[in-house]
Amino acid sequence: MTQSAALWSDAAEAGARGDYLAAWAVLDRLADADARWQSLAASMRGSHLRQIGDVRAAREWDAQALESANDAESRAEALIGLAADDVADAHAAAARSHLALAADDAADDWRTRTRLAWVTAELSLLAGAPLQAVDAGERALSACRDHSPRHVAKSLLIVEAARGTTASPDLVGEGLLRAVALIRAGGWVSLQWPAALIADDLVRAQRATPQLVSEAADIRAEGAAAVRAIGDGLPAGLREGWLDGPAARRLLASDG
Repeated sequence: MTQSAALWSDAAEAGARGDYLAAWAVLDRLADADARWQSLAASMRGSHLRQIGDVRAAREWDAQALESANDAESRAEALIGLAADDVADAHAAAARSHLALAADDAADDWRTRTRLAWVTAELSLLAGAPLQAVDAGERALSACRDHSPRHVAKSLLIVEAARGTTASPDLVGEGLLRAVALIRAGGWVSLQWPAALIADDLVRAQRATPQLVSEAADIRAEGAAAVRAIGDGLPAGLREGWLDGPAARRLLASDG
């Protein structure tokens, strides 16, 4: 592994733990790397900002990533980031366009294929097509299963969120509980709050399995703790925006 790759990996792990300032400090060290790593670093920063609800800033970093991209992987990652920004802003047509441009470049890298499938699933949910979202989530699982437990965990969350919005009467929860076990083991705070929201949605919709119902309160509590931990690690302006976002307000309210 090159030094740039090691720094990028360290930043990815710090972001997954919800320690965004630490991740960005590492990414800053890639500012003098070659264009590929500058692009990938910008894409990652965009992803982090999107996770905490600052889609405008995320889009600026994703545009910078596309400008710096100099190979298939970095170009695909930048385009996927822009598509995710589009989904966050409910711009479905723009998201489809960016994903179509990314598809060919994403073919050879498992991580990029996984992220392409994630955003495809999110776009399908935005478009009211949950079965297509399930299919995309399953493609993500297939792409990452032998590579990264963290990517498997997020893929499982996406599949379960999509399954919970289908017309099927089946109860949902086994995959979510598998994801939660992986998230707890990895300490991936950035996935704890989405898991809590999905669990809460399934319980409210009466689609949760009995085991998930019995564990939902603990999962929600962990999600609220994750919201606080992320907020504690952000500078004031970003902290206020994060804590005022819908996910944070919902989980903190449910935590009493």
